[in-house]
Amino acid sequence: MPPSQKYQARERLTIKTPGYHVIKTGTNNTDWLYNRSHLIGYQFTGLNNEAKNLITGTRQLNADSRVNAKSMVTYETEIADYLHQSKDNYVRYQVTPVYKNVELVPRGIHMMAQSNDNTLKFNVYVFNVEDGWKINYLNGSAEREKIVMQNKKKSDDRKNIKQLIIIQSTIGSFVLMLLYACLFKKFNIPNGILVMPFVLIIHLGMDVIYGIKVWRIQDKLIKPNASRQLIVITLLELLIMVEQYRYLF
Repeated sequence: MPPSQKYQARERLTIKTPGYHVIKTGTNNTDWLYNRSHLIGYQFTGLNNEAKNLITGTRQLNADSRVNAKSMVTYETEIADYLHQSKDNYVRYQVTPVYKNVELVPRGIHMMAQSNDNTLKFNVYVFNVEDGWKINYLNGSAEREKIVMQNKKKSDDRKNIKQLIIIQSTIGSFVLMLLYACLFKKFNIPNGILVMPFVLIIHLGMDVIYGIKVWRIQDKLIKPNASRQLIVITLLELLIMVEQYRYLF
């Protein structure tokens, strides 16, 4: 740190870095998902609000407090300890944030350092991640991975049930059409004009039923065993259709 700033109070961090969001990960005061991380540590520059030196980094990237964890502060401490050993010590140090396309939050940090006597040397990449969290690097939004998996499961369930509904509704239409054909055959009702209104009513009815079911699915009114019920209904309709077909032919 420059001598002129060594004994000055650290100014409050006011800059909002790209993609930064205030997201709590726990109940403690330090349980935040994001830090406004300094690329070159504050202890080396004394600059707290230099926008070019700040990025949006996770707590795990910036200062992971877990045992044996390797974060930016781990390597910054190694450099600081080396510099404090002697005034003749110096370090070539480079820190580069790695972005993907137009994302606001870096995917990680590439850190390189080498001392004048080669006793300190590293070339590492620290991932900008947080265990248990899914980060959208494009805009900085994030959510817990458990919630992400639950949402994916719900989406898959809806997709599967919608496919079953289409199959069940189609088979149901054929079942009803064959039923009317059986009635026509049994009571000797002539085919033709009389058949068309029934066919139209059948299809309209099935469309209404299908629409109601899809609306309920989109409205998150899915029962846990809905897929099983639909499969049973479909199998019963298939059996009925087979018996009706045998009666007709």
